[in-house]
Amino acid sequence: MSKPSRDLDKQRSCDFIEPNQRLLICITRKTSGCFWFLVDNLSYKLDGLANLYEKSIESGYTKEYLVAEISKEDKVLHIGAGAYPLTDIILAKKQGVKQVVGIDNDPEAVRLANAVIRKKKLHENVTIEHADGLEYLVKDFDVIIVSSSSWPHIEILKHIFKTSKKQTKIIVRALDIAIQPIVECIKSQKDIVIVKKIRHHSFPFYSPFGWQTFLLLKK
Repeated sequence: MSKPSRDLDKQRSCDFIEPNQRLLICITRKTSGCFWFLVDNLSYKLDGLANLYEKSIESGYTKEYLVAEISKEDKVLHIGAGAYPLTDIILAKKQGVKQVVGIDNDPEAVRLANAVIRKKKLHENVTIEHADGLEYLVKDFDVIIVSSSSWPHIEILKHIFKTSKKQTKIIVRALDIAIQPIVECIKSQKDIVIVKKIRHHSFPFYSPFGWQTFLLLKK
């Protein structure tokens, strides 16, 4: 059997993406990252903004959790917690999940996030750690959530796909503009299946800042 060409190999890899689109994704991701950084940090300081932030995002996150059928007993890992860990807050406060671990590679974000968790009296259910999603041990978690701001997104997904246990539910959030490499990465994994895809375009998250969620299952 002849070996596939290098071009075909690239198309099948997690990293395949056109150069022009790569630049556009990079610009959009950086802009989006700055936006989320600003919102997280201001939400930490301003209760009014925090309440608005929660109301605008809560329905989208809740829909993800319901579709994924996350139970109170599931052990959940959230990669990319940020300074205002809304994902973890909703999981513990609204869904009643007892074990939530949020990680972030920014030590200042971790400090602020822990202050938020203590303020909301969720510290018995939520732990925020300073850690890197590229090497964090994920095998003990039932559900893994990857924020769209996590970077490098594809490399983190590769790590999760390789080291998570069977039947792990994986929730991947991605900007609309960055969907193609995510899909290519998923397709390259024989034991990862897409269970559901959810689109989110509520204000102010319109294109190109609209985002999608992939609910995956590791067989």
